[in-house]
Amino acid sequence: MQIGVSYFGNRILKHVKSDMRDLKQKGFTFVLHTYSEFDFQFRAETMKEIFKITHDEGLDVWVNPWGVGNVFGGEPFSNFASKNIFTSCQVLDDNNPTSIACPNSPEFNGFLDSWIETVVDSGVDTILWDEPHFHEQGFLSSIPDRWGCRCKFCKSKFEDEFNYPMPIIETEEVKAFKKKSLISFIERLSNKVKKSNVKNTLYLTANLSTEEVDKEWESLFNIKSIDTFATGPYWQWAEKPVEHVAEYAKIILEMASKKNKNSQIWIQGFRIKAGREDELSKAISMATDSGIKNIAIWGYEGCSQESWVTCDNPELVWKKILDPIDNLK
Repeated sequence: MQIGVSYFGNRILKHVKSDMRDLKQKGFTFVLHTYSEFDFQFRAETMKEIFKITHDEGLDVWVNPWGVGNVFGGEPFSNFASKNIFTSCQVLDDNNPTSIACPNSPEFNGFLDSWIETVVDSGVDTILWDEPHFHEQGFLSSIPDRWGCRCKFCKSKFEDEFNYPMPIIETEEVKAFKKKSLISFIERLSNKVKKSNVKNTLYLTANLSTEEVDKEWESLFNIKSIDTFATGPYWQWAEKPVEHVAEYAKIILEMASKKNKNSQIWIQGFRIKAGREDELSKAISMATDSGIKNIAIWGYEGCSQESWVTCDNPELVWKKILDPIDNLK
């Protein structure tokens, strides 16, 4: 059983060492260190030392491109997107650019190549590609009632593939083009990582009805360089019952097994409401009872360091997470 947790909000090495040692003692086997553009530009050597500390304490190191380009999930702002909004970012259907890099942008892909090289050279075990997306409703940088992308790169590629100009309306052909572009984008990045003997995990957002999942995810499961497929059925965030976890755990386990891939479930450890902390042990049990051998918590100590996502009672949430994890050792 692999048990992990996301860790962010702290880059002070003496505290990292203490926290990593404590996590190992409590039964965790890996830590996902978020790696933002700020970390990439200003804290690369610090992050390298954090990875070493994590390994020295006996934990595997996972990393995700936290909010990079605003194409991946996460709260951090994107310097790349703000600096390159007119040249490498997505253009919406009203012809206005938005601060989300385009997966079809050569410059953004080059930026990610540099990110990968720095992260891999710092000593990591797995990179988690977290919620890669075009402009969609529900993500932090989305603009209501708009869709993207209609930048020059997307329009050119669309016309080459379909032999007519990309329409203003987001047709089924446009949606298919965007999905294919994302697959190519993820495949290129994960192939580069794989050549360095680092593993790839693809995190898919659990924002679909269970009836839609097979159709929407099937083509993504054909990416050969992805080792593990993950999702996070964050039931309280989605205003669902805790059984939402069991439903998605069953789905991702079955889909991953068909492709001889590993599966992973992330458990909501943020924005847990007061009086509902006992649901955490149920969620963890549902994930493990499904046969999933890799679970992770978002995030460390109930995300107490980030008020926007912290729990009503983060100390109690962390206790309710640690109790069932202790039984999984």
